[in-house]
Amino acid sequence: MFSETDQQRLEECISLMSKNKLFKARGLPVGALLVKDGQVLYEGTRKYFLSKGERFNRQLFHAEQWIIYQAQLDERDIRGSTLYVTLEPCTFRGNPNNGRCYSFNNTPCVELITESGIQRVVIGVRDQNEEINGVGIDFLREQGIEVDVAEDYDLEIAKQLQEFYKREQENALKQKTLRRRKNRQGVTKRKKRPSQHALRIQLARADEILNSYESSQFGKKN
Repeated sequence: MFSETDQQRLEECISLMSKNKLFKARGLPVGALLVKDGQVLYEGTRKYFLSKGERFNRQLFHAEQWIIYQAQLDERDIRGSTLYVTLEPCTFRGNPNNGRCYSFNNTPCVELITESGIQRVVIGVRDQNEEINGVGIDFLREQGIEVDVAEDYDLEIAKQLQEFYKREQENALKQKTLRRRKNRQGVTKRKKRPSQHALRIQLARADEILNSYESSQFGKKN
């Protein structure tokens, strides 16, 4: 059941999300809160950080992932808590071999939530990504976790989030298209390499100059 408190908590998540400037131009901003016994334990947004190993790695944490990571660092028991998040948790993660490296061994957020003992998840809207849309919610419910989605209650806050993510996805697509155009323009404007015939002419001319110089120097010595 969706309560007024749930709506207030989601509004706090939206406030966090709006401050997440890191993902204004790339990726979708997400805000999340972890609450237990009426107290906010942790808050999270998507974050990048550098981890030091054999070399520095840039790692990406989803908002839910960051919260669970902080709880692990503090050795805090978060079993029985409630997670509030603006967007449906992910069901898959990227491959580190594609140049992006994630923490938790690429464990999807839905699995981390299940393993952490979180009892209830309150979600703003479903992820419109076809590979996630509704799948994350179904997975959590199958694991015995109570899930409420503001979108299902036709709430104004859900409508705001839907419009927001729709704009963000459209902007992301436009940015991607612009980057592709710039890359194509960069290729077409790139200076052409000289042909083999032109190189032979340049080398022949260089030989002529060198031979002429050597002849003049030999004449001076004599």
